[in-house]
Amino acid sequence: MTSYILARIKKEGLEKDKAYQPKVISNYVRKEVLDLLYILDKQTSFLRVLQMCPIYRDEETLRRLFLIWNKRVRPLSPFLKCLDIELLQIVF
Repeated sequence: MTSYILARIKKEGLEKDKAYQPKVISNYVRKEVLDLLYILDKQTSFLRVLQMCPIYRDEETLRRLFLIWNKRVRPLSPFLKCLDIELLQIVF
């Protein structure tokens, strides 16, 4: 990922700009990858709880929980647009 970004910077002729130095880009990529892994871990934990706890197998409870999930988590995670009730039901 870092190599790709640095190649694009070189192609655009911005390699002398201090904001685009390899160390800055490397730190940025590291931070973004760790943020992604953290979000995926939270979502995996959520799905695991849904799978293991019998109370969440009730469809009405699942719908209420999904509404809360949409209000709190989805706005923070733009790549969750495809997540819906059908995906959660696959877990069961």
